[in-house]
Amino acid sequence: SDLDCLTLQHLVDDWLALPSSITSVVDGERQWMQRMMAKAKKNPSSLIDTVETVISSGDEDLAALQTQREIQKNIGKMDQILEDASNLMEGYYQEVLKSLTLPPYKRKPLPEIPKTTLASNIVGLFLPSMGTIQYRYDRERSLIQMLGVRTALRAYHWEYGRFPVHLSELRLGEKAIDPFTGKPFLYQLDKDTYTLKADDSAFNK
Repeated sequence: SDLDCLTLQHLVDDWLALPSSITSVVDGERQWMQRMMAKAKKNPSSLIDTVETVISSGDEDLAALQTQREIQKNIGKMDQILEDASNLMEGYYQEVLKSLTLPPYKRKPLPEIPKTTLASNIVGLFLPSMGTIQYRYDRERSLIQMLGVRTALRAYHWEYGRFPVHLSELRLGEKAIDPFTGKPFLYQLDKDTYTLKADDSAFNK
């Protein structure tokens, strides 16, 4: 009903007004990684056991084995290596957190850490896939926005007996803007039905 549409619109607006939790999630990952680095600085040999967990999980076995061997060879030099790894990691996370202040379509690609040193290999071994994490949160937001748009479309249909020709007729402002493109969601009217989509093709890879 039109009342149901209004109620759902309020729920969508309330959800969209909430701060995204992705910033706290990313910062939590950053703090965990830095605690791991601090622990390794006190006991470099413990890093070998930490790498062993990556090997046993089946993730990047060859890279992990090679990194493990390099750690064993350089165990007496790990203070500086781990300091370099910690700095690399902090710089990376700060870039990620900075990018999260922008909508997806305004973000630059996340920086890559070239695996050219033992420090960078250690970082690369433990860094989560930040691009994937960002995409999942951005996709969730786009789905909630589209729910709001669909609700507005249904309310429009209740009032006029048809769907609008263009989304602009709904006067939804930012809610109708695809966060992946900065343009209105893809909307196509076909008689008395429609399709509504977000264009995340540049991000969903």
